[in-house]
Amino acid sequence: GGQFSRSDAGMKPKAVGLVGDGTNGSQVRIHKVINRKLTDAAGKGGRGVLEVVRVELDHMNGVNLATALHRIARRCVENEAEHSASSQQAIKEVLAHPAFPALLAAVERSSKESLAGREAEDIYMPAQCASIVAWSLAWLNLRQSKLFAVLGELAAPRLAEFKPYEVTNMLWAFAKLQEWNTQLFSAVAARLRERQKWEFKAQCLSVAAWSFTTMKWRDEPLFLSMAEELSGQATLLKPQEISNTLWAFGKQKIAHKELFEALGWSAFDLVWQARIKPKELANSLSAFAQVGTSHPNLFNNAMNMVMRRAHDFSPQQLTSILCAYQRLQVANTWELTSKVLTVVACRVDAFQPQELCSILRVAIWSASAKEGRPGTANAQEKIMEVLNRIEECEVVKSAAVLQTMKEVREKMKTRSFEGIGVEPLSFSSELQENSSGDEWYEECQSKATSRVEVEKGPDQLTDVYDGYGHGPSKPLLPARLLGTLPKSESAHPPRVEGFQPQLGHWQAPWSIEKPPGLQMIPTPIQAAPQPLPAAPQPLS
Repeated sequence: GGQFSRSDAGMKPKAVGLVGDGTNGSQVRIHKVINRKLTDAAGKGGRGVLEVVRVELDHMNGVNLATALHRIARRCVENEAEHSASSQQAIKEVLAHPAFPALLAAVERSSKESLAGREAEDIYMPAQCASIVAWSLAWLNLRQSKLFAVLGELAAPRLAEFKPYEVTNMLWAFAKLQEWNTQLFSAVAARLRERQKWEFKAQCLSVAAWSFTTMKWRDEPLFLSMAEELSGQATLLKPQEISNTLWAFGKQKIAHKELFEALGWSAFDLVWQARIKPKELANSLSAFAQVGTSHPNLFNNAMNMVMRRAHDFSPQQLTSILCAYQRLQVANTWELTSKVLTVVACRVDAFQPQELCSILRVAIWSASAKEGRPGTANAQEKIMEVLNRIEECEVVKSAAVLQTMKEVREKMKTRSFEGIGVEPLSFSSELQENSSGDEWYEECQSKATSRVEVEKGPDQLTDVYDGYGHGPSKPLLPARLLGTLPKSESAHPPRVEGFQPQLGHWQAPWSIEKPPGLQMIPTPIQAAPQPLPAAPQPLS
């Protein structure tokens, strides 16, 4: 628990760096051995890696430092993927270890010296390692603004040396921690505009779209070019990637017809196979509404899923979904609205005033479509039940809720359901900020004026060590997460939990027409939140 300094590196066990004749060749061998020690220690968790750092820190170069951070973060990723309850505890232990602050200080020092042009073997950090460092800190949710500024300045002019996934991992890390860097974002956008077709995988383009949109960076020509590639690879995306891509293009209000059609069919398959989370479904449906594009098969199938599992959705997600159906004027939505009203009556305290206002207005719209048809009286009774339930709660102190309830009661009394619209609801989640569309565009425009031109990076350099990889690779997840659902499970509808409402007469068709070139490809059971890099590997 005491303070740690680099002078403690001489403590036993004896450091590898103390062995050697000091020549350049000897230094290369020492750094390879240290890297192997770091990768081997990762089996003992983050603390095991930090114990190696404690002993070897004085003799670690930039590649070793990046490897250490990567191995620590990777263990946390694996714990998260395995739903380990101790994941957050492991992160806390790592951050509290006395060697961790010294490791961060060494990384910042190495980055600054590399930026200054010093490329001595004992300190040199290749530009590609900036991607590993940024990704690792982002996964640990550790914001280091000064270090990120140095990493951005180091990487921006040298993106030509980066592999595609290194470029998008770097961009994701800055977006994840909300680190604004105009120079880096301009350089990444330029790199993507100059890319060869199919050079960036679909997963990389999805990450880029999400990252730019999260940071309110608008570049419509770039997004249209990415949409052209993504529309032909929709079946290669995981559920979270589909949701993130739709959310990004919806927020940008770029209604690329082919992309939304292709991703809509992929989402349709996921809904039918119960392999999409409530948040992912809510974001996807909201994206279609934001661009004014409908996908009847997806919305029909999603309606049944929401009615079966309404209690699994958060108030925010239910509100967003209802508003999406209203904005697109989807017919026959009263059963869905009725189910949501039932949830509101049971959990009214969990809903925010704006959410209650939007749901009540959608309920009036949905009931108006039912006016004159059997069951109209039941619709009115359901709305009145919710109004009475709201009155019993403290939330009625909100002026907006009181005004909305007054309007709804007047419409109910006069049996006139026309003229009451739904106010735009800004749906926010872990993937987006709670701001209106106009505010989002205003921020986009203000940031666009501050962009700077970034020069191209030098020609690609060779790796520091032969056989040494400097950056992320394919996502590495436990084998059980990379399998697909057995046919006996994926062929069945979602599991029904709790109350099961009447689902109407809709049934999934035996065969479904899809756009040319789209095939149904199994999707992994669970999607990683973002690309997971692999550490540099030493020669055997």
